[in-house]
Amino acid sequence: MEVTEALKVLSKTNSRDNVLQLLRDAYNYKKVKKLPEEVLKNHSQVLGIDVRETAKVLRSLGEFSDQAVYECWKNSEEAGIPSDSREGQIISLALAEWRALASDSLIGAPKLLSFSTEVCPRPSPRFSSEQSQSEGNPVSRSQKGVCLLHLKIEENPTKVSSNAEVNDVTLELPKDILDSLVHGLSHVRSQLSSVAKNT
Repeated sequence: MEVTEALKVLSKTNSRDNVLQLLRDAYNYKKVKKLPEEVLKNHSQVLGIDVRETAKVLRSLGEFSDQAVYECWKNSEEAGIPSDSREGQIISLALAEWRALASDSLIGAPKLLSFSTEVCPRPSPRFSSEQSQSEGNPVSRSQKGVCLLHLKIEENPTKVSSNAEVNDVTLELPKDILDSLVHGLSHVRSQLSSVAKNT
């Protein structure tokens, strides 16, 4: 289905909330192979068309949203649709909504939920073996303890319907690496404090 046809179907809907919800779902589910039955059923009732046609409307608008966000369209004219038409008003609404959704869904770094430390008198066998090969001094290295840094990390969800995955990661940090880490973090803290004072 062409996007112009999808917009004509959507233009028959008087409720702004219903239009917004369909635009959100078109964007959120654009990469999903099978659209949720409940979503299709709800929009089918609102649009007054069957489920198959509703799926075509969602797919068409979802593909259109990708192009709109990628090319940073700011108004309906840039999409080739007059702003004074009902379809143009929907596009203007859609562009604002899709920009907000794109901003919210930007891929970022995992979040650190919590951490704890533990000091061990010696490195683990794997760690000791790796350091022995790289430094050529297994005796002095194995006599040194290490810091075990336990991290609880929240990953970014990869699907709209999925929850964020939480992973536990443990890092082995010998004293020299730990010293470098602490030194680097102290500089970061100073920079953040400076930024906070200037805002």
